[in-house]
Amino acid sequence: PAAILERLTSRLNLLTSGSLDLPPRQRTLRGAINWSYGLLDEPDMMLFRRMSVFVGTADLDSIDRVCKLPSEAGLDTLTQVDSLLDKSLVLRADGTAGESRFWMLWTIREYALGKLAESGEEATIRHRHAAYCLEFAERAACKLMGPESAEGINLLESEIGNLRAALNWCCSAGAGKDDHEIGMRIAGTLHWFWYLRGYLTEGRTWLEKALAHSSPEERTLARAVALDAAGRLALLQDDYSQLLPRLEESVDILRELGEHRALAYALTNLGIARVYQNRDAGNSGYELIEEATRLFRVVGDNWGLAFALDIKADATVLLGGTEEVAARYREESLALYRGLGDDRGIATELSELGYSAVKLGNYELAQDRLEEAIALTRAVGDRWYTAVSLRNLGDVAMHQEDYGQAAAYYRESLSLYRELGDKVRASNALRNLGHVYRRLEKHAEAAQLYSGSLKLAGETDNLPNIALCISAMSSIALAAQNPTSATRLLSMSYALRERSRGLMPPLDLAEYKRSVEMARCALEASVFAAAWDEGTALSIEEALEEACAYEGSAFLD
Repeated sequence: PAAILERLTSRLNLLTSGSLDLPPRQRTLRGAINWSYGLLDEPDMMLFRRMSVFVGTADLDSIDRVCKLPSEAGLDTLTQVDSLLDKSLVLRADGTAGESRFWMLWTIREYALGKLAESGEEATIRHRHAAYCLEFAERAACKLMGPESAEGINLLESEIGNLRAALNWCCSAGAGKDDHEIGMRIAGTLHWFWYLRGYLTEGRTWLEKALAHSSPEERTLARAVALDAAGRLALLQDDYSQLLPRLEESVDILRELGEHRALAYALTNLGIARVYQNRDAGNSGYELIEEATRLFRVVGDNWGLAFALDIKADATVLLGGTEEVAARYREESLALYRGLGDDRGIATELSELGYSAVKLGNYELAQDRLEEAIALTRAVGDRWYTAVSLRNLGDVAMHQEDYGQAAAYYRESLSLYRELGDKVRASNALRNLGHVYRRLEKHAEAAQLYSGSLKLAGETDNLPNIALCISAMSSIALAAQNPTSATRLLSMSYALRERSRGLMPPLDLAEYKRSVEMARCALEASVFAAAWDEGTALSIEEALEEACAYEGSAFLD
């Protein structure tokens, strides 16, 4: 099996021997396909090789539009497809709407692709396929921002093979300038799909490949939208080295072009990015978000307005505003989503309002909001917000001292974050799960979980998360009867949070205050102060080394 697998990279070369007393067409797989191909007339041969650009299934309309050139209007695509069906070179399946869809076995498609390359038509047909995919993507993506979001996601998911094939061609060296433009437009159009489906890394990869074929001198709407999309997906993965240059260039281009609706989205993303990077009201991030909300009102985009109000609520809290003020923005956003009938948007705001209720200590309200949110996120297939809401429900259970339920919620959210490749939030879920074991005084398990969380935080170079993990490890140092080390870790954590402008979630804050109080009680005031000063002077590397020293310590067994 291993040898077969190795050779499957080129399926047609796998079966290359056979009984010599058989006809040539039966001796090899390639020979068998070649014999069937030789039975076709020229128009059918032409359609067969051109259909190889499709990945998965294609309906008759898409085959006709991609594979029949304007000069070939007299050819009947249905008759040709029927001929290919008769010779088993193409297979038929029923689509979700009951329509006929056609496809090739992978080995057949590999052969047809070879014939397409030999024909000299590949660039032309690839271009037509990419243009068709762009049109399809733009039509389906319009459904993502509103009550038809689930339908839009399903449509795009059903054609993901073709969309990837189009992007792969458009981002290749063999593609022309027009194809590069199409690729950038497809990648930008799929921005919300990448996000809603949890394909953040894949989306960023395609966007960066597409942008690599464009230059800053190209002040086009397509480039601006792709830059905005790349910046926002980078923001969701906390990659500041990429997100700020992308978003700033996008805003500059859109201002020049006077594209107010697209500008409003870019302003929202840049605004919250600046707030996250520097939680200082003077950094203009909040003003950019306010400008975006005004633009959304002017252009009459209620979905965009709801999105911007949600972001404005985040910015309010990050800049020191009250949770009550933020909740008012979220309530307005929720009302807009309800008016649009957008279940995904409704779920998002219910989840955020549920977390606000957690921070305000209203756990009954939080439970109700979060459970309603999860029912909606599961229904629409939003795994990311399902994970967020589950983690927040874990916090509710922690505050109610239901540790078994809290652990179950955290584990489920962790599993989803891992599936989505979201290391930042997976780190948070691991740390929260560690808090459960710490409260149960199972310090060995807690230390292992904190260490795993710290490793992920380090891999993503996320300083706020590193600070929270170092703080969590202080509780393990205290359990090891080393209050001096715990104090150093707490001090380093505090200094790192100040440097990175990181906030402390309520659960982490409670653990931090507990550890500080225990360390103070265990040490004389002068010793505590000296240890605190030592911690402030530690480098990140030294703090990490001290924190990780507690994993697997003998005292924990």
